[in-house]
Amino acid sequence: MAGVATGAGFDLYETSARGNAMGGAVVGLTGDASCIYNNPANMVDLPGVQTVAGVTLAQPTTTQNLGPAGRYAVDPQIFPLPYVYATWQASDRWWLGMAEFTRFGLGTSYNPSWPGQYNSTEANIKSFSLNPSVACKITDQLSAAAGFEAMYMDVMLARSLPPPIGPNVPLTLTGGAWGFGGDFALDWKPAADLGVGLVYRLPVRQQIRGDASTPGNPNPFLGTPAQNGDFASTLVLPASTTLGVNYLPTSRLNLGAAATYTQWHSFDELAMSFSGLTVGGAPLSSANSVLNWHDTWRFGLGAEYWLMQDWALQSSYVYEMDPVSLAHADYLLPPGDRHSIGLGTRVRVDAWTFDISYILMFLTSESFAARPAEGILATKSENGLAHLIGISAGRKF
Repeated sequence: MAGVATGAGFDLYETSARGNAMGGAVVGLTGDASCIYNNPANMVDLPGVQTVAGVTLAQPTTTQNLGPAGRYAVDPQIFPLPYVYATWQASDRWWLGMAEFTRFGLGTSYNPSWPGQYNSTEANIKSFSLNPSVACKITDQLSAAAGFEAMYMDVMLARSLPPPIGPNVPLTLTGGAWGFGGDFALDWKPAADLGVGLVYRLPVRQQIRGDASTPGNPNPFLGTPAQNGDFASTLVLPASTTLGVNYLPTSRLNLGAAATYTQWHSFDELAMSFSGLTVGGAPLSSANSVLNWHDTWRFGLGAEYWLMQDWALQSSYVYEMDPVSLAHADYLLPPGDRHSIGLGTRVRVDAWTFDISYILMFLTSESFAARPAEGILATKSENGLAHLIGISAGRKF
C-alpha cells in the first residue's frame, strides 16, 4: 500500500473513483459502499450487501529551482492507492461496514548527488487504514455512524551525511508502527432531494521505531565505518472535520459541495532520537526539525449527470490550502496550494457498477530562503503537477 503527496500536506483524498471525479463532494449523498470513507452515516441508504473495490494511480512531478546551482526534478514515480469497501444491512435500523484505504502518504526522490542531498534524497511514507464502522437510522431523516481506525505506517527517509563524512554517504531510516483513531458522522436529509453530512476524524499518533544505517565512507583518510543503529520518532497525524451538501434539482443531476478543515498544527516538529550511531566521531543522539505547519481548508465542488439510465458523467473542481510554513519548508514535501480538475464516468450493468476518473492537479510555485545548517538552498519549488487515474468496480448482493 503506497502513498504520495497529492493532498495538501501529505493527506490523501483519492479513496474512490467516483469520489475522485466529484472532488469529494459526495458527503451528503454517497450512493455506494465508499461512503465508509466519505460519510459512514450514508450506509443507511444502502440495502442488502454492497461492495466497491479499486485503485487510484498517482504520478506527481515537481522541480526544485536552486538558481545558480541548477534545476532538479523529482524522479518520476507512479504510486498505487488501493481501496476496498463492503456494507451490510443488519436490520431496519442498523448497518455494518468494513473498509481499507490510504489517508496519508508521501513520496519524493532525487538524484543522490544533487545539491539538496544533505536535507533529503528520498522520502517514502506509506500507510493503509482498516476501518470497521456501524451506522444507525435514528429517524427517517437523521442517521449517525461511528468507526474505529487501525492505521499502519511505514517510513523510509534518506539523506547524505554532511562533510567531512559526505558527500554521497547516505543515512537511511526505515521503520513502521500501528496507530489508532476513529470517526463520527451524521447524515441529515430534510427533503428527498437534499442531503447534509458531517464527518469528524480523530488524530492518529504514530510512534515510529526502526533502523538507522549508513555504509560509511570508503575513503581511507576519513575512515568512517559502516554503522547500524536505531531511531524513534512520534508523528501526530491531524484530526479533520468535513461538512458536505448534495442537492438533486432533477432526477438526473446531483450537485455537491464539501469543505474539510484539517488541524495540521499537530505537525509542529519532526523530532528523532538515535542510538548506536556516531557522526564525525561524536554520538548522534537526536535530530529535530521545526515545521510549524498551520491548519488548512479544502473546498470541493462536484456534479454528476445521468445521460441515460445506466450512464453518468461527473466533473469537479477542488482547492486545497498548503499547511507548510515557508520559513521551515524543505525538500521532503514540495510546498504550494493545490488546484484540481476532475472528470469521470459511471456505468451500471445489472448488479455491477464501474467507475473511471481522472484528476489533473496543479501546485502553485513557492519560494523559500536558504538554511545552510539544514541543507536547504535558496529554492523556488515550481512546475508542480500530478496526474491521477482511478478505476473501481462495485456490486450489490
